[in-house]
Amino acid sequence: MLFRSLLAPPHKGSAGLIVLIVAIVALGLLALAALAASAQFAARTVEMNRLLTAIEKSEAAMEETQTQVIDAIKPYSSGNMTSSDRQVLMDKLSKVAAQGSEQIAAAGVGVADVRILPWDTRVKDAQRAYLAHNQAWVAYLDAAAKDPQERSEEHTSELQSRVDISYAVFCL
Repeated sequence: MLFRSLLAPPHKGSAGLIVLIVAIVALGLLALAALAASAQFAARTVEMNRLLTAIEKSEAAMEETQTQVIDAIKPYSSGNMTSSDRQVLMDKLSKVAAQGSEQIAAAGVGVADVRILPWDTRVKDAQRAYLAHNQAWVAYLDAAAKDPQERSEEHTSELQSRVDISYAVFCL
């Protein structure tokens, strides 16, 4: 009897059971893949939100510095300045540049501190490009803090060009 059962063809229900098991395994694998993709999307969204928040703080520091420079220059916009007025303005501009450099550099540290998953290379590239933009601002303000009057066209255009190029790379 045992021998007969071994030689007997499989029941029609056996093939259906195998198909069902294969389908359940495949469905489980698809569910795991979907879960992994969802987790990656969620992680990337968190990374991007943190990076954008840090970038907004850096941009706010840059805007504040520009506002302070404009405010420092306004009282002297008439053009009739004495040498004493000029020295007061240079001192104000030097102070604004030094403070701006510190604030923008600190904001840059915040951007650099955002952790990006190693496989998110495009997000990491965007972070690096923005940091170059931030560092160009810091270099520009450091130079202005040392000697705000040294504003030769060549020097200003070189630093402005570095700021513009780094920002353009970030936007790409």
